[in-house]
Amino acid sequence: MKFTKYDSFPKLRREYETAEEMADVIFRKVGYIYARLNGQRSFTYREKLALLQHIGKGPDDIPEYFPEEKKTA
Repeated sequence: MKFTKYDSFPKLRREYETAEEMADVIFRKVGYIYARLNGQRSFTYREKLALLQHIGKGPDDIPEYFPEEKKTA
């Protein structure tokens, strides 16, 4: 999947051809995926796990594919 507008989730984006493919894996619509990929919303833990399992990864890979947002106090 090639995206030039956003830099979020680069490793995850490389694993999937399209946002439609990601949407099919977690039984959501494409707009739902885009809202998460561009940072408007967050993926749930189960969604993260399902997407990673689909590409042969596990829970230990979550930080690598879904880097935490930096929060300020």
